[in-house]
Amino acid sequence: MITIPLLIIFALYIALMLWIRKRFDSSLARRAVVLVFASPFIYWIGTYQYMHYRHEQDCAREGGLKVFVQPEKVDRIQLDPKHFNEPTAEWLLNRNYPNLKAVEAWDGTYDGTGTYGRNGHLFTYTLDPATTSLPEKERKFIKTPLTNLTDGLYVISKVPKWSHEISKTTTTLSRNGRLYASATWFYHYWSNNQAMNIGWQCFERVDETQQLTSLILK
Repeated sequence: MITIPLLIIFALYIALMLWIRKRFDSSLARRAVVLVFASPFIYWIGTYQYMHYRHEQDCAREGGLKVFVQPEKVDRIQLDPKHFNEPTAEWLLNRNYPNLKAVEAWDGTYDGTGTYGRNGHLFTYTLDPATTSLPEKERKFIKTPLTNLTDGLYVISKVPKWSHEISKTTTTLSRNGRLYASATWFYHYWSNNQAMNIGWQCFERVDETQQLTSLILK
């Protein structure tokens, strides 16, 4: 995307080239001055091409849904309390019931211990059987307290990364420390500022938690 500031810079360079042509008689001097003044523009073009190439390589290697091991089909999943809480658990149940019957998750209550509320704020979420036939907005959920998260369940987690050059989110599906699948979205920036924000997105943004949950459902 070419923004107004970039067009202004281009126009100034054109004006500068015309001024140099009139100001200097020697063709060698004109070439030297043009090279000096054009060097930032050459640098921008070079970095643009490099970042675009890097984006295409990273997108092909990491972007989108990657299944490393085909998971077995189950009807229960666990959400990493560092990155997900009650709204995600209820949303997944609403969208995937009856194939998905239970989600273990943190309810979002901070207890001040620095452990994301995992002391006394973990629950198994299920749909109230009396409300499963109702529209999604009218359904009720049952929250069963957990002392600890259950071992051996598939876990959905998230690894965000932000820098001046990239905004990246990798959502993973794992069990007992083994990685089964990942869904990665990222945006590479060539220019990342308020005046000129130019870059490339790897795949259209989707709900990665749903993508990964669908892999385990019957």
